[in-house]
Amino acid sequence: MEPKRTQLPLAPRIINSDDVYRLAIWQNVSIADFAGDVDALRMRRIARAHRELATAYPNGIVACTILRAGVPIASQGARDEAVKSLKELGDLFLRSALIIEDTGIMAQVLRTVVRGLNVFTRNTKLVLCNHIDEASGSLSPLVVPPHPGSNVRAELAAAVAEVRRDYAPRSVQQVAQR
Repeated sequence: MEPKRTQLPLAPRIINSDDVYRLAIWQNVSIADFAGDVDALRMRRIARAHRELATAYPNGIVACTILRAGVPIASQGARDEAVKSLKELGDLFLRSALIIEDTGIMAQVLRTVVRGLNVFTRNTKLVLCNHIDEASGSLSPLVVPPHPGSNVRAELAAAVAEVRRDYAPRSVQQVAQR
């Protein structure tokens, strides 16, 4: 009798890592960890990664996005690029879970901007979450399992943690001063 083989979790693939954001791909999921102000050029790069991911996963993609404390509201140009990307992907963009780690007035403003994007794009695919486990729960039914019998929720949370591990961008204030 052969011993039972255990499936090793698949590691996320880092696509970009700088002082503003880290972007990775895991299965049909994009994982973005924002530590600074995202401009229109960076948003276009993220949109390109989403299009490439959608080509690889024609049944749809999801996104898990984390905004660290102190991240400012994206510029109008960046927000316009995000709306354009969502419209281009259409039904291929199944859901996006957004985690805002900040608290206080700025966090509320960010949440209001996100809700405004939902209204403007007539899109209810963008879900606000309080923590990674909540985001994993929201996204996991739409994630392509890495192997049969996967605990997708746990593996997605582990992939997000792996993307964030060792990512130590300069402080948001230092990035903003550039």
